[in-house]
Amino acid sequence: ETLSYKEQKLKPYTPVCRRLVRIEADLSEMADKPKIPRWIDKLIAAGFSSTMHTVWLCEGLLMYFLTKQVKHLLRSMAAMSSQTSLLCGDLVNKATAQSNLKHYQTFSWG
Repeated sequence: ETLSYKEQKLKPYTPVCRRLVRIEADLSEMADKPKIPRWIDKLIAAGFSSTMHTVWLCEGLLMYFLTKQVKHLLRSMAAMSSQTSLLCGDLVNKATAQSNLKHYQTFSWG
């Protein structure tokens, strides 16, 4: 749903990058055992190459994962990235992630 919504909103605009590929991925598979996630296979099947300049966008994502899941995701991305790749994301601070306020109780990491 999220990707469909973004594609609809961005349809009138032309990307300035050479190539833009969106894939759907279930990141919940990163839960316990470190393994090669299936989303990596989807990236490679879509033409991804670790020699490409890549921008990784973790938007509204990392704060919902446990620390070990964040580390696993970032290590997977780093292992696949060229030295000129870029990671962008939004984060919450540790105090927010550990807050007792109802709005923040869904956050796991910060």
